[in-house]
Amino acid sequence: MSSFQDWSGDRLILMGILPENIPINSHLVANAAASGVDVIYVRTGRSMEPSAQQPQHNLPFIMNSRLKTQDNALILNGWHFSESRINEIPPSRSEGKWIGASVHSLEKAMLAQALGADYLIVGTIFSSGSHPDISPKGTGFLSEVCRNVKIPVIAIGGITPENCAECISCGASGVAVLSGIFDAPNIEIAASQFRNALDLAALNRTGKIAQ
Repeated sequence: MSSFQDWSGDRLILMGILPENIPINSHLVANAAASGVDVIYVRTGRSMEPSAQQPQHNLPFIMNSRLKTQDNALILNGWHFSESRINEIPPSRSEGKWIGASVHSLEKAMLAQALGADYLIVGTIFSSGSHPDISPKGTGFLSEVCRNVKIPVIAIGGITPENCAECISCGASGVAVLSGIFDAPNIEIAASQFRNALDLAALNRTGKIAQ
């Protein structure tokens, strides 16, 4: 498997964060994939119950590292580490899998990169309905992280189609979205709106849209 950076190339990444009430094999995930989502992040074990062992899509997906002991037959593409588990990032790769980390400070971003993370999820950037108690870090913080690391940065927290371009202008390689897609009345339309916003941001930044 290629590295996360080689896989993504110049394409701005739309990462869908799967809520626990939607299994990985749901037609809703397939619909999101068909509408522009590039990769799925599985954070909870409920999405990986035995009935969900055969995804009906070809999206790459990554799983939270705390689920490593869970028995599953899926061919996953990588493990993702929360900020509190960054020190558990393995020194060597298993079967070429991607390694990602969530960070909320420049110090942790630099540490995760030094430990071998392939990409970062950075936030919370904007006010988030799913985490109303967390003060947003803002785009200044996002810019600071992007300037100081060499691996792809995915912005998270309060991301909407309207503020995607702002994240990309800070140097982010994409955005991660949960409620904006999977809580939307129509997942296909919601995912398409995010995809269109990212493609427009790519066009404005580079003059082309990477496929």
